[in-house]
Amino acid sequence: MNYAENYRYIFYSIIAIILFSNCDKIGNEIPKISAKRKINKTWIIEKLYLNDTLISLTADQLKYNKTYYNDSIYFDSDGIEGVYFYDSSANSLIEKVKIGGQEKLTYTVVTLSDSALVLKLTDDGKINPNTKFHFRAKP
Repeated sequence: MNYAENYRYIFYSIIAIILFSNCDKIGNEIPKISAKRKINKTWIIEKLYLNDTLISLTADQLKYNKTYYNDSIYFDSDGIEGVYFYDSSANSLIEKVKIGGQEKLTYTVVTLSDSALVLKLTDDGKINPNTKFHFRAKP
């Protein structure tokens, strides 16, 4: 082998190592990206459970909705807005309120599909941690 062939061999070997070493990282990001895309839409409340008991919602409460955007900002129909972080590996959604409401809410994501979102509030010291919100995607 001459110098040019050695150089080419080393160059292609390094490229192959870089590409194959990153494959696992790329593959693990796909579920996170697709899950975040699922959450980024407007969700309308359908049901509310408190301590596993279905709570009857009024007509006005049934109009409640929350919109999550790609840039990690959310707004709801009560005028509350803030930023959110969705961690699909831990099934958690954390909302940090900027305007109105409490400072921070943490949920366990029980269900997330294209048409349904179920969030269970974790203990924040102010709202019952056994509160479960069932949302449907706005058509």
